[in-house]
Amino acid sequence: MSVYEPSRGETDYRIEFGWVPDANGVGWVFRSRDADDYYAVRLRLIKPGTKLVLAAEHFSVLKGEEGVHSRKVIPLVNNSGLVQVRMDAIGTSFTLSLQDAPVDTWTDARLDAGALGFYQENGQRPAVQALHFTFTGKTMADVANKYAENVPGKFYVDDQCIDCDLCRETAPANFKRNDDGGHSYVYKQPETPEEEGLCKEAMEGCPVEAIGNDGE
Repeated sequence: MSVYEPSRGETDYRIEFGWVPDANGVGWVFRSRDADDYYAVRLRLIKPGTKLVLAAEHFSVLKGEEGVHSRKVIPLVNNSGLVQVRMDAIGTSFTLSLQDAPVDTWTDARLDAGALGFYQENGQRPAVQALHFTFTGKTMADVANKYAENVPGKFYVDDQCIDCDLCRETAPANFKRNDDGGHSYVYKQPETPEEEGLCKEAMEGCPVEAIGNDGE
């Protein structure tokens, strides 16, 4: 395991990189306190080609004990050969995205801070490109930073959105995805008490507090 030491005290962050799928796969760790306590994610190649199939799995290691692996098979159209990987760790919520689209989300509250890095099962360093870390603090939505696509009204989404899909699942009648920008926005203000309640639920559940209710 190799970690980025300056990230050791961080809590909320994003890791982004490009990966050309190969037999070795790619694995990374986050919220790593030490070699015995960390979270991990791994991508494996199941079927190569332009219509490739990947397996994504995530698991925890606590006090040296490796937990159960949660595995998801992901078919992916990939004409360039390069897969863009992004993972957000915000609070207790984690989102894995491939090609700018979320493919898996989960929660875990056991580790609240720790380093980012990579691990190798076969001793070979993962071959990644354009590696980038972003460290963020969880701040309230700011109406000055809301996306232009938001319709006028009380609710809005600002530029902290990490495209985790939670608001779109919670209040699909009010939130949509901007496919080009890779973020959510309010396309219709709530018109019924039920829609109002769902928008509030989405706002309260947003892992980065990117939804506000003080718009005009």
